[in-house]
Amino acid sequence: MKGKTWIARLMAVVLLLSVGASLFTVQSSAAVLPLTEDTRKIIFIGDSRTAGMNTALTGDTSYEMHKEDAYGVWSARWGSRYDWFVETGIPAIEGQVDSNTSVVILMGYNDIVNEDDKVADYCKTINKMARKWQALGADTYYVSVNPAGTSLSRPLWIERNLAIRQWNRNMQNKLSSRVYYIDTYSKLVNGYWTTDDTHYTDTSYKLVYNMILERINEDHLSTHNTLVDIYS
Repeated sequence: MKGKTWIARLMAVVLLLSVGASLFTVQSSAAVLPLTEDTRKIIFIGDSRTAGMNTALTGDTSYEMHKEDAYGVWSARWGSRYDWFVETGIPAIEGQVDSNTSVVILMGYNDIVNEDDKVADYCKTINKMARKWQALGADTYYVSVNPAGTSLSRPLWIERNLAIRQWNRNMQNKLSSRVYYIDTYSKLVNGYWTTDDTHYTDTSYKLVYNMILERINEDHLSTHNTLVDIYS
């Protein structure tokens, strides 16, 4: 009788250890998922500055990127302008938009450089897509075009930054109330660093990334995406 009792106890211990191990496995698997109930999917659509921001975060130096990583979903291409935005940028992320999504658009710099006034076209398209994405439960953000140059005393960069500020005002005025405007230009202009007068250092890119996440976190109190260490 004692032998049977000992065996029963041993079997109970084995069963408890087995259950404990399976629970640990489930918890470990859940921990590596890219999104949890406390985080939000962020989709970035943009040009080389957007690709550069991803490079600062991940080390990926791709000329064109359509991918998902720990920092968001990315659809970006060097030199991209309005046509790319409509024909490739948006279609590449359409299947990713759901009720736990914020779509962040960072476009316009290359249009400004080429003196191609596409404000009306951008606003028409972004307003239309924001309406569609809102119906899915997602929201849309447009990020201001950020400053260029390293010296405001150089005439080229004074002129270009004037054009950038005008572009930003026009976009802000013509975007619908469904599109949330993030003014990173005003914050960044007081302290930023570039590598070639157009593209930023890793530190400045991370500053922009954190500004975007801070705004989204403020708008979605039930979710909280983690800011990055800008000096790492």
